[in-house]
Amino acid sequence: MKAQRFGVLAASATALVLAAGGTAAAAPAAPRAVRAGNAPQCIHTNAWESGVWSYQRATNHCGRAYRIKLIWTVASSHCFTLQPGSSVTWKVFRPAWANGANLC
Repeated sequence: MKAQRFGVLAASATALVLAAGGTAAAAPAAPRAVRAGNAPQCIHTNAWESGVWSYQRATNHCGRAYRIKLIWTVASSHCFTLQPGSSVTWKVFRPAWANGANLC
């Protein structure tokens, strides 16, 4: 079990060192829609990567406020109160994949 954890940490640390090395960082990828989680369909989520970061944004297109958290393969954000028409953006170190938003 410890060997597996070390392998994941070593791979992540290597990727971080390579990404922060002397080469220029790649341009941010175009945002992609993420439809996962149990938030209503009117909460739109997008995800993109830039450098060593993975980003996820949730925008409330509903007629009322919702409490949501953004979900990642590695973690989740704290809960946000998202008013109608507002958005929230959260970032985590790569590699992490956005899995949409859940209600709190």
